[in-house]
Amino acid sequence: MSAFLAPIHSWLFNKVLLFQDIEMDLRNKYLEIYGEEAREIIEETKNYGELIDRTKSIEELIDLSNIHGWLQNKIQNGESRVAVILSIFIDKYGSDALKTAEDIFYNNGIKQGQMAKEKENPQNAKDIFSTLNNYILEGMPCDRVQKLIQADEHIVRWINTSCVHRGNFERANADINLFYKLRFLYLKGFVSSANEEYKFFETNNEDDYIYNIEKA
Repeated sequence: MSAFLAPIHSWLFNKVLLFQDIEMDLRNKYLEIYGEEAREIIEETKNYGELIDRTKSIEELIDLSNIHGWLQNKIQNGESRVAVILSIFIDKYGSDALKTAEDIFYNNGIKQGQMAKEKENPQNAKDIFSTLNNYILEGMPCDRVQKLIQADEHIVRWINTSCVHRGNFERANADINLFYKLRFLYLKGFVSSANEEYKFFETNNEDDYIYNIEKA
């Protein structure tokens, strides 16, 4: 990434904010359900930085002397805060807290898929895959973790060549498998909302997840 603020930086920053929306929904719902106990748990997320101030622009917030490092730090801290929230609440409150998280990820997928429908209006599987990457975090652009297996108008399949989320979850003592379970729910919501003629599903191939977008 360049040493100057460019459209790609704003694009990535917006994806960080969209992930923070999921974090805020988790915080607010757990506070609503569990009250003061939830507040004490959420305090632990401060070990991984503060929330981004949504009232300020990227130009007001970013460290122009270290654009790449600043954005990478926001991704790492955001994912680690979510990892802390998920891990502690689910350990403490079990299946009820898990169901809450599942609903939040799925509903955010629907909401952001609707945003994509209104803005990009993807017409086929390739369009949906391309559009999806305007919304989900998969590390930094230079990580290039997605590898297409098949891509045409009717079906797109891909794998991730590495997991850019694992380190952020492990430093928060959280299970990366939980992240993928919730990510898949988000993707199901996103794809069906972006274009109701298509669906997302995941399959396993040895140690890899295969991501699939195809006609419903």
